[in-house]
Amino acid sequence: MKLYLGDSLGIGRGSRFVVIQIAGEDLLAFNRDQNGMSLDLRLFDADGKIIYGLDHNKLLPNNNNMWYAEVPATGHSILVHDQHAVTVLSVNYINKLAMRLSGQFHYAGHTVTVGEDGILMDTIKINSALISSPTGAMISIPKRP
Repeated sequence: MKLYLGDSLGIGRGSRFVVIQIAGEDLLAFNRDQNGMSLDLRLFDADGKIIYGLDHNKLLPNNNNMWYAEVPATGHSILVHDQHAVTVLSVNYINKLAMRLSGQFHYAGHTVTVGEDGILMDTIKINSALISSPTGAMISIPKRP
Protein backbone atom coordinates (compact mmCIF):
# COMPACT_ATOMS: atom_id res chain seq x y z
CA MET A 1 0.00 0.00 0.00
CA LYS A 2 1.25 3.47 -0.82
CA LEU A 3 0.08 6.58 0.96
CA TYR A 4 1.09 10.03 -0.24
CA LEU A 5 1.16 12.46 2.71
CA GLY A 6 1.93 15.92 1.36
CA ASP A 7 5.40 15.62 -0.12
CA SER A 8 6.15 12.35 1.71
CA LEU A 9 5.42 8.73 0.85
CA GLY A 10 4.43 6.01 3.28
CA ILE A 11 4.68 2.36 2.31
CA GLY A 12 2.77 -0.25 4.26
CA ARG A 13 2.92 -4.01 4.13
CA GLY A 14 0.49 -6.52 5.52
CA SER A 15 -3.26 -6.31 5.90
CA ARG A 16 -3.34 -3.29 8.28
CA PHE A 17 -1.17 -0.20 8.14
CA VAL A 18 -1.42 2.36 10.99
CA VAL A 19 -0.50 5.77 9.65
CA ILE A 20 -1.14 8.15 12.56
CA GLN A 21 -1.21 7.15 16.21
CA ILE A 22 -1.38 9.66 19.06
CA ALA A 23 -1.21 8.66 22.74
CA GLY A 24 -1.88 5.03 21.82
CA GLU A 25 -5.02 5.83 19.78
CA ASP A 26 -5.00 4.81 16.10
CA LEU A 27 -6.42 7.88 14.33
CA LEU A 28 -5.73 6.76 10.77
CA ALA A 29 -5.16 3.25 9.43
CA PHE A 30 -5.51 1.52 6.10
CA ASN A 31 -6.65 -2.04 5.58
CA ARG A 32 -5.96 -4.18 2.55
CA ASP A 33 -7.97 -7.16 1.35
CA GLN A 34 -9.00 -8.76 -1.93
CA ASN A 35 -11.15 -5.71 -2.77
CA GLY A 36 -8.32 -3.18 -2.35
CA MET A 37 -7.88 -0.59 0.41
CA SER A 38 -10.26 0.64 3.10
CA LEU A 39 -9.87 3.40 5.67
CA ASP A 40 -10.23 3.43 9.48
CA LEU A 41 -10.39 6.99 10.75
CA ARG A 42 -11.07 8.99 13.90
CA LEU A 43 -11.07 12.78 13.41
CA PHE A 44 -11.27 14.96 16.51
CA ASP A 45 -11.40 18.74 16.76
CA ALA A 46 -8.94 20.70 18.92
CA ASP A 47 -11.40 20.48 21.85
CA GLY A 48 -11.40 16.67 21.71
CA LYS A 49 -14.86 16.24 20.16
CA ILE A 50 -15.17 13.58 17.48
CA ILE A 51 -15.89 15.11 14.08
CA TYR A 52 -15.94 12.10 11.80
CA GLY A 53 -15.18 8.41 11.90
CA LEU A 54 -14.88 5.53 9.47
CA ASP A 55 -14.51 1.81 10.05
CA HIS A 56 -13.46 -0.03 6.87
CA ASN A 57 -14.92 2.89 4.83
CA LYS A 58 -18.25 2.71 6.71
CA LEU A 59 -19.36 5.91 8.41
CA LEU A 60 -19.53 5.81 12.21
CA PRO A 61 -22.60 7.71 13.44
CA ASN A 62 -21.98 11.01 15.21
CA ASN A 63 -24.94 13.20 16.10
CA ASN A 64 -23.04 15.36 18.60
CA ASN A 65 -20.96 17.46 16.23
CA MET A 66 -21.74 19.31 13.02
CA TRP A 67 -19.73 18.35 9.93
CA TYR A 68 -20.33 17.49 6.35
CA ALA A 69 -18.55 15.43 3.75
CA GLU A 70 -18.56 15.77 0.01
CA VAL A 71 -17.53 13.48 -2.81
CA PRO A 72 -16.24 15.54 -5.75
CA ALA A 73 -17.43 14.74 -9.29
CA THR A 74 -14.57 12.29 -9.89
CA GLY A 75 -16.04 9.96 -7.25
CA HIS A 76 -12.54 8.95 -6.13
CA SER A 77 -12.15 11.49 -3.33
CA ILE A 78 -13.75 12.53 -0.09
CA LEU A 79 -13.53 15.92 1.64
CA VAL A 80 -14.61 16.34 5.27
CA HIS A 81 -15.43 19.80 6.63
CA ASP A 82 -15.90 20.80 10.27
CA GLN A 83 -18.64 22.97 11.75
CA HIS A 84 -16.75 26.09 10.58
CA ALA A 85 -16.64 24.85 6.95
CA VAL A 86 -12.88 24.24 7.21
CA THR A 87 -11.62 21.21 5.29
CA VAL A 88 -10.16 18.91 7.94
CA LEU A 89 -9.55 15.89 5.70
CA SER A 90 -8.98 15.24 2.02
CA VAL A 91 -8.56 11.68 0.73
CA ASN A 92 -7.98 10.87 -2.93
CA TYR A 93 -8.12 7.21 -3.96
CA ILE A 94 -5.49 6.91 -6.73
CA ASN A 95 -5.94 3.19 -7.38
CA LYS A 96 -6.64 -0.03 -5.43
CA LEU A 97 -3.34 0.21 -3.57
CA ALA A 98 -2.57 3.94 -3.36
CA MET A 99 -4.10 7.07 -1.77
CA ARG A 100 -3.20 10.72 -1.27
CA LEU A 101 -4.20 12.31 2.04
CA SER A 102 -4.06 15.67 3.78
CA GLY A 103 -5.71 16.85 6.96
CA GLN A 104 -5.47 17.74 10.64
CA PHE A 105 -5.46 15.14 13.37
CA HIS A 106 -5.98 16.24 16.99
CA TYR A 107 -5.86 14.02 20.06
CA ALA A 108 -4.78 14.28 23.70
CA GLY A 109 -3.40 17.81 23.26
CA HIS A 110 -1.31 16.92 20.18
CA THR A 111 -1.78 17.87 16.54
CA VAL A 112 -0.51 16.23 13.36
CA THR A 113 -1.05 18.30 10.23
CA VAL A 114 -0.51 16.75 6.80
CA GLY A 115 -0.33 19.38 4.07
CA GLU A 116 1.05 19.85 0.57
CA ASP A 117 4.36 21.09 1.98
CA GLY A 118 4.95 18.29 4.51
CA ILE A 119 3.95 16.86 7.84
CA LEU A 120 3.91 18.86 11.08
CA MET A 121 3.86 16.84 14.34
CA ASP A 122 3.17 19.42 17.06
CA THR A 123 6.26 21.57 16.32
CA ILE A 124 8.39 19.06 14.38
CA LYS A 125 8.34 19.43 10.58
CA ILE A 126 8.96 16.50 8.21
CA ASN A 127 9.61 17.16 4.52
CA SER A 128 10.10 14.80 1.58
CA ALA A 129 10.37 11.60 3.58
CA LEU A 130 10.00 7.96 2.61
CA ILE A 131 8.45 6.25 5.61
CA SER A 132 8.07 2.49 5.94
CA SER A 133 6.92 0.87 9.14
CA PRO A 134 6.34 -2.88 8.94
CA THR A 135 5.19 -3.27 12.56
CA GLY A 136 4.31 0.06 14.19
CA ALA A 137 2.61 3.30 13.26
CA MET A 138 4.08 5.43 10.49
CA ILE A 139 3.65 8.60 12.58
CA SER A 140 3.43 8.10 16.33
CA ILE A 141 3.32 10.58 19.21
CA PRO A 142 3.43 8.89 22.64
CA LYS A 143 1.29 9.76 25.63
CA ARG A 144 2.54 12.66 27.67
CA PRO A 145 3.96 11.59 31.05
